[in-house]
Amino acid sequence: MIDSERAGLHVLIVDDEPENATAYARALRGYDVVLASRGDEALSVIAERPIDIVVTDQRMPGTSGALLLQRARAVNPIVRRVVVSASAQPEHLLEAINRGEVERYLLKPVEATQLRNIIDELGRDYLRMQAQRDRDIELQDQLHALRRDGRGPDVSELLERAELELVRARRYRRPLSLLVFEEGVEVDARRLRVALRELDIALRIGERLVVFLPESDRSGAQTVWDRLRPLIAGSASAGAEPAIRICPEDGTSLQSLLLIPVQAT
Repeated sequence: MIDSERAGLHVLIVDDEPENATAYARALRGYDVVLASRGDEALSVIAERPIDIVVTDQRMPGTSGALLLQRARAVNPIVRRVVVSASAQPEHLLEAINRGEVERYLLKPVEATQLRNIIDELGRDYLRMQAQRDRDIELQDQLHALRRDGRGPDVSELLERAELELVRARRYRRPLSLLVFEEGVEVDARRLRVALRELDIALRIGERLVVFLPESDRSGAQTVWDRLRPLIAGSASAGAEPAIRICPEDGTSLQSLLLIPVQAT
């Protein structure tokens, strides 16, 4: 993990022994670190400022570490969670897991290198999940914009049809495939309509061209792409083929099917 990524991550360290908290903060130099000595103090921090990673003692005044992590996740569902404890008793471990859904349970004393390596790993996980969440939000915004003003007279209706096909594929276990073209692909809309079946749906979602193919499996989608190939200009003509998505194999919602980066099939 590079320094600029660490600097952008907010780490809350909670321990009622000041020497432990100071040692952890020193080990995590480069992160944006906040210290708290009590559980109730830590809860106030979580309520007042963004926290991405929590490192907490399990037994401390104010509240348990497991309860603190549960509260932290209620505020930020993707917060990364570490419990540090002097106790290896099963009941403490079970509380931490069952209540706080802990990702790491470390026994004291914790070596500085071990802690830094773990937080670096969790920090990378957090950044990946954050990027995925941002893409999800961006896609939802695009879908809302399509419904609001559309890009052509029938976009909203086509989007509703596409989502109904997804529901139908899930409910009745019918095959449904999508051809997903990245930005830069151009196609003559009239010729595309002629080349597709009446039940197929083609529309722009953000910068992507997406073709929905009800009752078509992966093999059927490849056959359609072979037929469409002469009509597609832009990146496809340079050799980049569309990604073929299959419901439910690759996802069961429009968001899940479109958020995967497009790669050549």
